[in-house]
Amino acid sequence: MTETKSQKATAGHYQAVMKDSLIFDSHEYVKRMTSGGFNEQQAETLAAEQADLLNNLATKRDIETVKDDLEIVKNDLETVKQNMATKDELEEVKKNMATRQDIEVSAQTLKVEMIKWMTWYFLSGLAVMIAVLKLT
Repeated sequence: MTETKSQKATAGHYQAVMKDSLIFDSHEYVKRMTSGGFNEQQAETLAAEQADLLNNLATKRDIETVKDDLEIVKNDLETVKQNMATKDELEEVKKNMATRQDIEVSAQTLKVEMIKWMTWYFLSGLAVMIAVLKLT
């Protein structure tokens, strides 16, 4: 298989390391650029820019990690969505909740009932004591 001029030039500048990273041979890049007509300052500037660009590229592993993270977030959002109450459910809860006024009325009713019970208990005890005193 024959390589094109572009493929040959590219192959001389990059060396694959592991599966997901590249090492940029800036010295070789500068040599090739100067032999192609660029002056050394231009070639070095281009090499520096090329290195910066390569340092900011995402690897396949980076992309897979992001995909995995997005899948986790998607699943978490689905769980949150499933656990959220609907507007109708919230309205039903609101209907079934006692208001502060309802609670105060209930408390007053309880107080009245308790006073009635205590009065009855006191009067019953008093009646028993009177009956005992009459018998003696």
